[in-house]
Amino acid sequence: MISPISFQGTYKVYNRENEGIQDYFELLNKCETSGIKTKMEFSDYAKEPSIPTIDGKEVILTATIVTPDAFDEYIESFCKNAGIKFTRLNETELLNPENVIERTTKPKRSDEKTKIVLVDAQKLDELAKKQTLGNFDHVGKDYKNYFKQDADFSLKSGDEIIAPTLVLSSDMAGGIKGAIEYVENFGAENLNDDSIFIDLIQMTDDPDHCTYFAMKNIGMKKIPVCVDEKTYELGDKMGLFE
Repeated sequence: MISPISFQGTYKVYNRENEGIQDYFELLNKCETSGIKTKMEFSDYAKEPSIPTIDGKEVILTATIVTPDAFDEYIESFCKNAGIKFTRLNETELLNPENVIERTTKPKRSDEKTKIVLVDAQKLDELAKKQTLGNFDHVGKDYKNYFKQDADFSLKSGDEIIAPTLVLSSDMAGGIKGAIEYVENFGAENLNDDSIFIDLIQMTDDPDHCTYFAMKNIGMKKIPVCVDEKTYELGDKMGLFE
């Protein structure tokens, strides 16, 4: 897969027990000052049943680096010369739609009754052409102009992805319940324009709402989204969800 997202190489770089950390942070500082996004995670002895080991040494710190191809040689040469252990993840596997869907989780702030479903991106886009966009179009522009690196990083990191939260609402009589009843009685094709509001809600400090457009950008046709009960009921009757 040739990906249009911002990065090509994904590395997991490890700092092991009883090793010097100066070279490790020199590498991360070089990446950050070069505009390359990194993420560090310390091994949590309180939560993890067993700490990973490499060559018999416990991993104290793992950094994820998602980098343009042009920086690959620098990272690999630096790590080899400094004796820093690293692995490079497979891009095709990372961006395989099944892999992306499997790694997608609900936001921790979401209600326990919400769930993840697959939305048909083409049908949602068609609906957006005639219904009120709320912040839907605005989030798409934010992804392109401001948050592309962060949203793409979540897909390329190999870690869990926070599902974008999709909310459907209505200003029809009876609100969303009225819209559900209308679609049941008359069909979604007979809805008036601008009777449904489409929003993507940010649920974390990261731009999780933008991941819809990141997933769409790599060609995904079915995109995992987090929805509440009413959004699911209306969207399901409109044929949006699997």
